[in-house]
Amino acid sequence: MHDPFGALAKKVTPAIASPWALCVALGLVAAYFLFGPPLGFPPQPLELGFLITLATLVLVFVIEHEG
Repeated sequence: MHDPFGALAKKVTPAIASPWALCVALGLVAAYFLFGPPLGFPPQPLELGFLITLATLVLVFVIEHEG
């Protein structure tokens, strides 16, 4: 069971650890803020919990890139 997951993780890691992954993630967040409400998605208020989640997402990409 660990072999298929390990093989998948080895293939996905270079893409996730690249600097472009952070740009894509931040681009998706910006797209949600810009196009979400007009498309019927609920607007995301800038509350502390959301900002902590966003900071965690950014730090994950930074840590992956450093490793």
